[in-house]
Amino acid sequence: MEPGTGKRIAKALLGCFGVTFLITGIAIAIMSRGLFADWITSKKEAIDASEVDYGELKPGSHVTLDVKVTIGAFMKHVESMRKGNSVVSSTATVYYLMPCLKDDEAGTKIEYFLAFSLGNKSDNAKRITKLDTAFSEWWNDTTGTVARPDEVKATIDGRVAKLSSKELEYLDEYFSKYLKSMDREDYIQPVVIRELWTDGTESTAVMFAIMCGVTTLLGIVMVFFALRGRKKKVPTE
Repeated sequence: MEPGTGKRIAKALLGCFGVTFLITGIAIAIMSRGLFADWITSKKEAIDASEVDYGELKPGSHVTLDVKVTIGAFMKHVESMRKGNSVVSSTATVYYLMPCLKDDEAGTKIEYFLAFSLGNKSDNAKRITKLDTAFSEWWNDTTGTVARPDEVKATIDGRVAKLSSKELEYLDEYFSKYLKSMDREDYIQPVVIRELWTDGTESTAVMFAIMCGVTTLLGIVMVFFALRGRKKKVPTE
């Protein structure tokens, strides 16, 4: 073996391990981006989404939302984990529309809608079943005998996020099918209130943040030393 060959091999291995750690850190960051966003959002002061003027909800804001009624769900997203041909586990996220009502001399009208999403394992998901039926019965009542649904059934603690192109497609389809007389762009912002910690807990987010930071830092250090050139000795006269 020529002099210095061992060092070159060691540096090559160090570089390979460094790149592996970097890729792992990036992968953890991508897979946990929802948890990281929830953690950052949870540290912000929460505002009441129903008190914000229409069009003023900003992505990344921490909001709360008291839900009394819905007009149903416009989308359901299912993620499954498979092992061979069998489904080991699955989770579902359902996207709901909540009408924001305004009373005036002419009566009650729908001023705009708010979209929010809940995981199927959320306690709030169980509390809002049949709210769309209760709203429909009151809204379409011509006898004046059906009481207006006015009880808060669930309070969503959430993060405002932009609707993806796929989510917007489902929303547009819902409007064209069930809300034909309404222009979607006039009645709802292209954002959704995602319930915090749908994908985990705060402790899980902190754990993944530490793992991401440690593996990425190790990768950077390893790659740095692998690429650092050997200093040449300056010949002396």
